[in-house]
Amino acid sequence: MSVLIKEYLSMQETIDFVFERTGEKIDHSILEELSNVNELTPVFLFSGYVGCPVDGVTVYEKMKAYFTHDDFFMHKTRNYETYSMYGDCDAPEWIEIHTPLTIQRILKQQMTIHKVFDEVFLFTQTPTPEIGKLDAIKLSTINFDEVRFSRNELSFLFPNKRNEINDTLSQLNYEYELEQADACAQVIKADREVNQLKEAQNKIAELEQQLSKFQAAVPDVVTIPFGKRIDLTNKKLPPDERLKESYQIYSNDFSFHEDTHPVNTPDEMIKRIQGLLNVIKKKDNKIFKLEQQTNTPANAQAEIDKLKEQLDKANTELAAAKTTTTDQSLDWQNMSEHIYPPELHLALMIWQRIYADGELKESHPHITSHAGKFELIAKRMNLDPTRELGKRIEKITNVAYTKNGQTLLAVPLHAVKELHMPPLKEKTTL
Repeated sequence: MSVLIKEYLSMQETIDFVFERTGEKIDHSILEELSNVNELTPVFLFSGYVGCPVDGVTVYEKMKAYFTHDDFFMHKTRNYETYSMYGDCDAPEWIEIHTPLTIQRILKQQMTIHKVFDEVFLFTQTPTPEIGKLDAIKLSTINFDEVRFSRNELSFLFPNKRNEINDTLSQLNYEYELEQADACAQVIKADREVNQLKEAQNKIAELEQQLSKFQAAVPDVVTIPFGKRIDLTNKKLPPDERLKESYQIYSNDFSFHEDTHPVNTPDEMIKRIQGLLNVIKKKDNKIFKLEQQTNTPANAQAEIDKLKEQLDKANTELAAAKTTTTDQSLDWQNMSEHIYPPELHLALMIWQRIYADGELKESHPHITSHAGKFELIAKRMNLDPTRELGKRIEKITNVAYTKNGQTLLAVPLHAVKELHMPPLKEKTTL
């Protein structure tokens, strides 16, 4: 069994190996003939120094390797007419070397001067720099028991006849197992495709269910409480002015009713809220004047109660209008790039998270300043609060209360028409 795992076999091991494979017994002469016709390559294992003279200096290294020589046996055949006899071995005990040998396979070396297929001389001792003394220590003969043959070459030359049946059976068994494995793979592939189809169908059903819920939750028309609309508009006005006039609130008689006119744009909603604010302001002034001018509050109490009732109704309508405005989400994603305002969208998102949603009230109650709140929310949104865009959005989202404390910021805002700015803070003096 040890012969089967060795890469290179001695002469006797080679003879035994061929017998085990073919049942035929060969001798050394057969190996010699095969070597002479280049069917086999005899090699031998050498452990020592190898080198060659280069420009008057010997370059060498310590190495353990297999070496080959194309005419081992031919040298012996040419130089000797007869062979020495040693037992059953009809071969001489050594082979004379006349030329450099070729490295076939390096097992171990200390340096890397030489490589496989280099032609080198072998030395039994460490070579000296003087080339004239190299011949005395150069290897000139090889013992026959050191000659080896490659097991791979022998396997190619001597097919294993005894195992041909086993090889055939093994091949048939391999082909059967291959067919079984292929059939199994086809079944697994079919099962996988069925499972993938089921998963896709389930995913489609889930998405369709989510779409149905979403469509059911979205109102077709936004309906809000609204004061009496003026239908008798001036026909000579441009269309945009007529639309603006048609949505002004008429409130001289302090009467209100539901208006189901759909809100098409944020501007229309803003106009309606501003109209409600004007009504509330007028009612507040009327109540104040009545309370100031009436000497007998009991006589005016009925009128005051009526005005307060109308005021409460207007406040209710205003709250509903504001809620509808807040809940009405704009379809930012599907806006055309010609009308989509990215900074406005960003400012609304940050304002919503800070003030409308109160995102920081529970987690960061200690942050009270607008700048501190803005910085934290901006970083969560991957917006750098120190860059130009961050600074600009921080100013936009700052609340009116803070800006009313700074005259330079508040005065220009109060000058803008239809902008609801609370009164300026009164400066106190000590």
